[in-house]
Amino acid sequence: KKILDNKDIRIDRAFHLYAVIRRATQDSVSSSLGEGGSLSAVNLMEFDSRMSMARKSHQNCLSLMKKFWHLVLKTEKSGSTAYGRPSIAVIDDMVKCVTDFEVALENAKSEYRWLMEK
Repeated sequence: KKILDNKDIRIDRAFHLYAVIRRATQDSVSSSLGEGGSLSAVNLMEFDSRMSMARKSHQNCLSLMKKFWHLVLKTEKSGSTAYGRPSIAVIDDMVKCVTDFEVALENAKSEYRWLMEK
């Protein structure tokens, strides 16, 4: 670790050292798999499941943001309804996107927090 913190070492060599150390750490952890070590098959499956849920929540956030801005753009292009205002239905869709986004964001944060603690 101290070697990697050295500012005089070139970036490519620092990365190579990091990769070697990381590989050695992974090999030592995986060798204890199923032997009561710090990593078990159940823990690995749980981590993979939570990682998948984090990705889905993250993707859901992105798609809701895209949908919201698409509605805004569509409203600006179409000229909306009377008096230049968007229809109630469009506003309801925008509010739903924002509300769903907040829920998806909290889900993603929760999953990422869990993953960072592991």
